[in-house]
Amino acid sequence: MPYLRFTLIIAALAAVDLSAQSPRVMAARTQQGALTRGDEQLDTGEFVDTYTYRWQAGQRVRIELSSTAFDGYLVLVPPKGDQIENDDAEDDDSTRSVIETDLTESGTYEVLVTSFEEGETGDYTLRVSASPARRSTTAITTLAFGETRDEELTPDDRLLDERYVDVYAFSARAGERIAVEMTSNALDTYLTLFTPDGNEIENDDANGDNHRSEIALTLRETGQYRLLASSYGDRQSGRYRLTLRRSAAARDTDASSDRAGASAADREPRLVAEGGRIYGVFVGISDYEGDDNDLEYTADDARAIHRALSAGAGLRDGDAVTLLDDDATRTNVRRAVDEIGRRAGPDDLFVFFYSGHGDRVARAGHQPADPDGLDETITLYDGDMTDDEMNGMLSTVRARVLFVLDSCFSGGFSKDIISAPRRMGLFSSEEDVTSGVADKFRAGGYLSKFMADGISERRADKDRDGAITAIELSQYLHERYRSDVKSSRSGTENFVSTGRDTGYQHLVVDRGSIGPFDVLFRR
Repeated sequence: MPYLRFTLIIAALAAVDLSAQSPRVMAARTQQGALTRGDEQLDTGEFVDTYTYRWQAGQRVRIELSSTAFDGYLVLVPPKGDQIENDDAEDDDSTRSVIETDLTESGTYEVLVTSFEEGETGDYTLRVSASPARRSTTAITTLAFGETRDEELTPDDRLLDERYVDVYAFSARAGERIAVEMTSNALDTYLTLFTPDGNEIENDDANGDNHRSEIALTLRETGQYRLLASSYGDRQSGRYRLTLRRSAAARDTDASSDRAGASAADREPRLVAEGGRIYGVFVGISDYEGDDNDLEYTADDARAIHRALSAGAGLRDGDAVTLLDDDATRTNVRRAVDEIGRRAGPDDLFVFFYSGHGDRVARAGHQPADPDGLDETITLYDGDMTDDEMNGMLSTVRARVLFVLDSCFSGGFSKDIISAPRRMGLFSSEEDVTSGVADKFRAGGYLSKFMADGISERRADKDRDGAITAIELSQYLHERYRSDVKSSRSGTENFVSTGRDTGYQHLVVDRGSIGPFDVLFRR
């Protein structure tokens, strides 16, 4: 992802101990090895060799794995926090995997050498180098609430990923509502806030103004916060104004939290959609009738999305139905959509999710929405349901609809389903493209995995304001697809079959009449 390197570099600056001694320089180290059938195995079946290194925060490391015997996969596991992975150094080169990053913590790191596919073996070369930890030349300035500072980005400032940066710190308590504003007539401003536990909140243009950046939120932790004032463009310098204040805006809680005598539960932030509640029908089929058509993990996808909306969007148990395997019949799906959809009002959000087989069938007669003469279908336990049937089934739902399909050819549903007002669609692939199974993530489909992560862990809430908008969810999913989905050149005259070599499988997002900044899920 294009923003990942900058994120890691500024995290390193926020974590570095200014008094730490630099370690001795470690020269590039080359290791010859081999994956063999006697090696340890990952949970997903791939053989793995593990190498251990002691590194410090502020060091820059480069790890390169090369092999002509198997499709290499490289993993860097830090002492704590998220691991970093790389499959192919370049899209068309499966012989090399590369990780290059600035370390954000000191301690023992593990480098895992493994393969993309289960059971692959063969010789490889591992090259590892690390620079000495750099002593920070940037002072950290303490900010006080109510303070406004007139400062300047200059070539003497710390240079991070071709951007000059000033670093500030302030202490605050959980529950405080704060706002930080950076303005400048000389440069395109960019603000980054690090919370005490390392979460990152960024803002480039406040309300479309590239000379103003603002981060406003209710804090969820007590401790020291780090603030980076920088520019969007490379090596931009110039004067700017920075203001930190406590905001008098209402807290991100339900109005009931202000009632006299409200209970502790009432005072907790509620997770709701814009103006209403979340309702959902979640369908996943792994065990089809017979043995030939079974799928791995697709029933788990439906469970995962249900859990994600419960944890990250305030879905209540009584407001959803999950249909798995032989319960996912045409009749049961229709009944669930009718019963749950009828209870959702105009201010609510109704989510329909499906993970399983999809197909295309010839239609009788011409339809302008389907110029290819084909209807797309989802394959339920006892038969297919076409895009036209699904459109009719949703016609009685008065709420806004988020329609999510993780199945082959699912993008073709967009032409029929999202043509109605107040609907948005997320589809795992285009209408003439199959959808791959996300074995690496132990998920039935990539869309299912990424959507669950984005909502349950609030990764899609880019500005950390407690709300996930339509554009935030779309952008997060697009970024995950670009980073983590592999596809294949193989195919037929009628459709493209996904595998793992080139990028044919693409996410399809159709926001329809849902505005990009409309809130789907709110904390």
